[in-house]
Amino acid sequence: MIDGSTFDEIADNIVRAGGGFKELLGFHWKAKQLPGLPDRLNAGLAERDDLPCRRFEYHYESETVYIDIFGETPLEQELNAGLCGHIENQIAKLPSQIASLPATIHPQIRRLVRTITKNDTAFLEIENKIRTQIDVSFGQAGALPSLVCEVS
Repeated sequence: MIDGSTFDEIADNIVRAGGGFKELLGFHWKAKQLPGLPDRLNAGLAERDDLPCRRFEYHYESETVYIDIFGETPLEQELNAGLCGHIENQIAKLPSQIASLPATIHPQIRRLVRTITKNDTAFLEIENKIRTQIDVSFGQAGALPSLVCEVS
């Protein structure tokens, strides 16, 4: 566990933890102060030339934040890019595959396909609570992702 009650104190403590790989640091944080914490924390770490939070999870009962900070290896980056590219290519092929479906289904599916978006590293939130951070997801804007991808 690290100590700190402000964004700056927490970022300073993370930097003091040292090294390029800091596995699962934890600190207490009130749930009502949670919105914006990952972005503000990463901004503070960037100002200190430190790695961003890679994983961010919050345990609501104990009001404890858990974060992993580590750099992606080139292999992870390549796998993630390849996976994303493959999924995007498959989504791009959908309109031609839809053409073989009965005409009554075309409009509904075409509208659905047009709303699919790719989200890079994203926080999976349920009922306004961040549950986990994922590498990439695909789905409709404003809804839980339909497809979640994690490269490890």
